[in-house]
Amino acid sequence: MAASTLKVGADHGDLVLAGQILPLRGTARVFGRPFDIRGGTVAFTGRDSTNPILDLTGVYEATGYGAITVQITGSADAP
Repeated sequence: MAASTLKVGADHGDLVLAGQILPLRGTARVFGRPFDIRGGTVAFTGRDSTNPILDLTGVYEATGYGAITVQITGSADAP
């Protein structure tokens, strides 16, 4: 589930996305573990619609250790 401000268009037949998505909930697998997304943004710059910029916070509840938090940042191709 997410909230978004996203503009969708086309440039010479290519999909163009500009804006951001604010994830309200979801999961990301990091080091083979499911981290609950607790906030952040997925930003589309209008240049490469298949490679958004990530700035997400994920939390994994590890039995016996408590909460482990990760920051997932950078492009989707190379977070």
